[in-house]
Amino acid sequence: MLKQEILNRLYELIGLEEQRLTNNRKFAEVFNEKRNLEETIRKSETQPKQKYARVLPVLSALCLSIVIAIILFENLFVQFIMCLVFVYPLTLLFGKAYMMIKRIKATDENIFFLKNSTYIEELKKDIQKYEIEVEKYEAKENDFVDKIKQKAAFLPSSYHNLSSFQSLYDYLYYGQADTLGEALHLHEKQVRHEESMKIYQEIRFEQQRASQKLDAMQIQLEENHRKTTELGKEVENLGNTLRSYR
Repeated sequence: MLKQEILNRLYELIGLEEQRLTNNRKFAEVFNEKRNLEETIRKSETQPKQKYARVLPVLSALCLSIVIAIILFENLFVQFIMCLVFVYPLTLLFGKAYMMIKRIKATDENIFFLKNSTYIEELKKDIQKYEIEVEKYEAKENDFVDKIKQKAAFLPSSYHNLSSFQSLYDYLYYGQADTLGEALHLHEKQVRHEESMKIYQEIRFEQQRASQKLDAMQIQLEENHRKTTELGKEVENLGNTLRSYR
């Protein structure tokens, strides 16, 4: 393959890879928006006060049953039995009363839930649109991967990335390499150099951290030695004082 042909192929691959990465960023944005909307719907559909509305008639009936049983009967066992007898019909009574009040009085909470349900439906429509967008970006990703794999067949698969394409193109375009083999060799040298520098920086960082720990330990030891010396002097002075009193 001629040098100019390789340059043209690499230039095309750089463009395809940049488009693929842009597509991936848009996919991530759409996916996150979709996930945020799903979380919003999950929170909006939760009605924490609803459970208290169901328990309220039962509690009211139970309290009233206890009061009636205590007033009408003196025996504790009879009070307990009659409380159980009264609680069911009173629960039904309070339940019906609560439902009537709820229907008659349109509270702000009911209006909120009515609006909220409409809002949720709109969010679900938006999610459906995002799902279509996600599928579109996924299809584009597969298309880009197939094209890059096909056009980069003259390179090992480990070089199928933007950094490698750009590096090989620069070596050939600026005359640092005349053949693809030379460009690959230079690229490998650069990759090994960067890896070595990264390892070196990590070692230097660990050494600096270890040195800082040693310095801190040294300071702590000096401080402990100073305190021990001062304590020894105080003990010695105390001993001298005691001997002077004898």
